[in-house]
Amino acid sequence: MNKFVWFSWAVVLLANLSFCSIVAADKIESIEVIGNQRIEKEAIISKLGVSTGDELNPEKENDILLTLHYTKFFKDVSLDFIDGKLTVKVQEAPLVTAVKLVNDSGAITKKVLLTMITIKAGDMLIDSDLQENITRLTEEYKSAGFFLVKVTSEIDNVDNGGVVLTFKITEGPRVFIKKILFVGNDYYSDKKLSSVILCKEKSWSNFASPLTLYNVMYIENDKELLQQFYRNSGFMNCNISSSVELSPAKDSVVITYIIDEDKRFYLGELSLETSISSINSKELSKFLKVEPNTLFNSADLHSISQKITDVLQKQGLYQVRVYPKFRYRADSSSVVDVVFVIDFDKGIYIRNINISGNTITQDNVIRREIDVIEGDALSERKLETTKKNISRLSFIDDVSISMVPVTDSDYYDVLVKIKEGRNLRSIGLSGGYNSITGLTGSFSFSWDNVMGTGRLINGELSVAKKSSSQSISIIDPNFNGSGFVGKLHLFHFGKDPINSESTTRASIKKYKGEYYSHNVFGAGFEVDRKLTEHFIGTLGYTIKSDKGETISDEIIQQIYGEKHDFLYSIIDGAITYNRTDNFRRPKNGYLMRYGVSFSGLGGTVKYLKNTVMAKFLKSFLDNKVTFMFVTRFNNIRGALGEEVKVYDLLKVSQDHLRGFTGIGPKIQAIDLRIGGTNSYTASAELFVPIGLPDELNARGSIFMDIGSVWGGDNVGIINSITDSEKFNLRASIGIGLTFDIIGQPIKFFYAVPIKREKYDEVEKLGFTLGFI
Repeated sequence: MNKFVWFSWAVVLLANLSFCSIVAADKIESIEVIGNQRIEKEAIISKLGVSTGDELNPEKENDILLTLHYTKFFKDVSLDFIDGKLTVKVQEAPLVTAVKLVNDSGAITKKVLLTMITIKAGDMLIDSDLQENITRLTEEYKSAGFFLVKVTSEIDNVDNGGVVLTFKITEGPRVFIKKILFVGNDYYSDKKLSSVILCKEKSWSNFASPLTLYNVMYIENDKELLQQFYRNSGFMNCNISSSVELSPAKDSVVITYIIDEDKRFYLGELSLETSISSINSKELSKFLKVEPNTLFNSADLHSISQKITDVLQKQGLYQVRVYPKFRYRADSSSVVDVVFVIDFDKGIYIRNINISGNTITQDNVIRREIDVIEGDALSERKLETTKKNISRLSFIDDVSISMVPVTDSDYYDVLVKIKEGRNLRSIGLSGGYNSITGLTGSFSFSWDNVMGTGRLINGELSVAKKSSSQSISIIDPNFNGSGFVGKLHLFHFGKDPINSESTTRASIKKYKGEYYSHNVFGAGFEVDRKLTEHFIGTLGYTIKSDKGETISDEIIQQIYGEKHDFLYSIIDGAITYNRTDNFRRPKNGYLMRYGVSFSGLGGTVKYLKNTVMAKFLKSFLDNKVTFMFVTRFNNIRGALGEEVKVYDLLKVSQDHLRGFTGIGPKIQAIDLRIGGTNSYTASAELFVPIGLPDELNARGSIFMDIGSVWGGDNVGIINSITDSEKFNLRASIGIGLTFDIIGQPIKFFYAVPIKREKYDEVEKLGFTLGFI
């Protein structure tokens, strides 16, 4: 028996020694490279990470293969290691000598498509890169409505192992949405649900809108919007599905949303459940108050979970998870109790943050909006903040964030998928009329996300009968990598009502208040910084030159001087507090801003100006009806021992006091309004839908405006002013109409002054036009 045991142990020992000799790392005595044609042997060996004399084991072999793969120089790589000789067999990827593109009708220009292709002449052609580019081109065409597009590649061999890569695109017809149907919607009408989704049926009013094109991503997004709408309206178990029917001509589709509404639920009791002893449930109970007969609202419950999480994290409990659990009441088929469960969350961390969909936008432009970094603990709130930050970028149409677990670890990869806007460049024309300038016209242009940097360039040229203006602005959302928003503004304004005709007191009114010429050149620079989630600070500097002369009238020249030549050197500062719900088109919330401008850091003009603005918005009936109140107060006074120049006195424009073209201090003898040192306006307006198609964004409104201009610093002219230093309130009421054509607004208003002075200038009808 003992002999048998000893023999067994000997066998096991020999087996282990044999196995160890197999897996033991052997030393590399020589390295040979086979299959290379263009790439030097030494260059390949330098990438291996090993050299003669080093030990080689399976792990290092795997590292070598991965390293050579990531160089993207090789189509295939394999290793042989026999008797100390390491043989590296490579098949070089072909060298791309030229990239060509053939599209049958050119609906998307070749220039645009070539910017999307990441494979360039001089690159090695790798299969995975080729497939990625085919997918990118396909998705671009599908987003433009070419649902049946086919993208293929053709590779032609040329001398010296090179290839010419050609992408061939068969576009097919552009597919529009002919009809949108809803099935199963017993509670809400088709019209109501149509207002919830983004996609629209093609019609005369939206023929240029991308939302009328069939796009799978848009359909999925609309299903999510419908789901959210129902679950925020009591239908907690609602499910949405869709089907698409392609027309025989393959140029349009009928989309059907199938809705399973299920029951409508009301909230019962809200309570907490936790096994964490340090949590004070009484302190958190303030978030659980709910009125009787409150409809189930998924968004509200999520908000409660987030508020509880915020409180706990402030107490140092960072790894907690708060989620609702539903309990149906046995005695009621329509009431559900909600239990907010609090427990410790397993530590989950971020390994990589990957961004896709940014064919134009540079990676760093998106990354600076991301509120987490690689290695951070995964935070749902920070990911929501990230999504909100990216969504606010004017050149991003859509963003989605998902997490992919990393196998056998506590790490996740965060995938940020964006959809860039298509209309990043635009031109516009607008026109208008008022009694002072007569007909006016302007041309404007805008280029958003310039070269993928996130920068915005816009400019405008405006021309009236005897005036013109030009301006150009450049906005950098991350100026010099500082996190500040930088704005550079160049401008010129010219006005010349003067002619060679002699002026008499009887004919002076023909100038309609324009008694002097202007020739203004200037430049300004401004930086904005987000101080907290809602506070924004602004600091800027402007320098401008203003030269001109007045008409030949004794009183006019007594007030304005015969000529003027001013140099302004202005420092501006402002603080803004923004609690509105949307950065671009707010519906609810409020905004307050205080600004101060000081002219006198050099230059010839000295003054101090203060501005205060407040805006309040409240919407009703699913945000269809919006009430807005806006008020503004401005004050200007002389500084450093100087009085305010007449040219710098404050006036109120028709934008803020509709129905009037001029109010405030006035010299009666020559019918001249000079402005005042104080101005105040306030507007209350109610916007309502008027039944036109949603894509027109049409709103009717009723409004009331009030305002006044008063006060004066120029002692030499105060005695001639009848209205100086008096707060005489003006008021008007009216109706307005605003709608969009191809994304540009057309605005009309009709205002009737209800409180005025007899010498005020009235203009009841006003409009502005804009179109691309």
